[in-house]
Amino acid sequence: MKKVVLTALFVASASSALAGDWTFNPKLYVRGGFTQSIDLDAKGDGVSPFNANGYNETNAFQNGLTELDLHAMYKDKAKIVYGINVDNNERFQVADAAKSTDHNSLLKERQAYIEFYKAFGDNSTLWFGHRPYRGFGDYMDGTFPLDERNMFGGGIMLDDFGIGRYEVAYGTNEKGEDGSVTNDNYTTNFLLNKYIIGIDNGNITLNGEIHQNNSIDKVNESYGYMIGGQYARWNMSLLGAKWYNIFVLNYSHGHLGSVDAGEMSSAFDSYKKNEQAQRLTFKIGGDLKSNAWSMFYTVKYQNHMGDKNNGHTKSEQNWQFTDLMIRPMYALTSNVGVGVDGLTRFVLKQPGKGTTDSDWARDTDMWRLAAVANYHLDAGGENLFQNAEVSVFAGRAHHDKETTFFKGRSSSKDADFVRVKYTMEI
Repeated sequence: MKKVVLTALFVASASSALAGDWTFNPKLYVRGGFTQSIDLDAKGDGVSPFNANGYNETNAFQNGLTELDLHAMYKDKAKIVYGINVDNNERFQVADAAKSTDHNSLLKERQAYIEFYKAFGDNSTLWFGHRPYRGFGDYMDGTFPLDERNMFGGGIMLDDFGIGRYEVAYGTNEKGEDGSVTNDNYTTNFLLNKYIIGIDNGNITLNGEIHQNNSIDKVNESYGYMIGGQYARWNMSLLGAKWYNIFVLNYSHGHLGSVDAGEMSSAFDSYKKNEQAQRLTFKIGGDLKSNAWSMFYTVKYQNHMGDKNNGHTKSEQNWQFTDLMIRPMYALTSNVGVGVDGLTRFVLKQPGKGTTDSDWARDTDMWRLAAVANYHLDAGGENLFQNAEVSVFAGRAHHDKETTFFKGRSSSKDADFVRVKYTMEI
């Protein structure tokens, strides 16, 4: 039914375009990359990528992604957004890609929704469809620390609601995945509430979510909720550079049944086995950028808490650590920037057993240090540092405990690596 409605909308838009009522804005985004040992002989596993990161930044390097969106605006009354993406393209990275469906490229409908402006007055918007629903991202670790949902549903946005903007939305995971592509008999319904207060060169965002999870066997099988806030400022001045920074505080409780909840859910969130899992996250991040130099930074504290389920005590199910990421850069030429990329993790409390991801639970203190070079097509300016088309990293990663850095190689505490990342946006 959804596809029929969207098809009718696009037919109508094509007919009206001749009258000049419609404007169209296509957008293309492409990214990808790979990680290899310094001798270029071993690659990171395509399923469990190179184990050099502190937390959840592998997508920016390892997993290829192409997104194509079309924004169709009808006067000042409505907008239709339709987008597709190709992801999981590891055909040239994984030796058995031609034999395994795990590495095949997948063409997906990324978003398909319509917004109606002035639906309930001059300052209101009504939307319906399938869309990403998220706030500001963190450049250094490639995450959306406050909120990230890809949902099918609808919502209302009200500007000038008190001292800010209020948004409420209800939706579900369209395919009902619980994080495993083999389980599509599981659905999660979301109720999202967001309040955004504008300030000079920034905003304060408050976010609250309720998750209700159903399996094929039982309705209302588990619940979870999340509350958090984010303070963001940009275009401030410090040391002669533009300064952008964010502060995020987030708390989750119970089972967050979403494929996009990795940055919010507890490592002890094991679906039906532990509904009392909790997580507290505090993050400070941002960057300083001028035409000649830049400094990116992120400090993130996480406290993952479980309960006395699964045969483990509550004290065994507590994992606390802090990640520090920093990247100073210098403009070598108008197109080339060079610098150093560093990351270190301080484990404050190591868990016993019971996490949903044992590989991370086994890792203790670690660090990564690499030289980095960026190339940007447009000469000069601060985009040289953040929006480079090509980035190359070469360095060493260290873990206090032996781990497998590359598939097929023996465990070790250290590994030398090279990474190549490309990003293009039109």
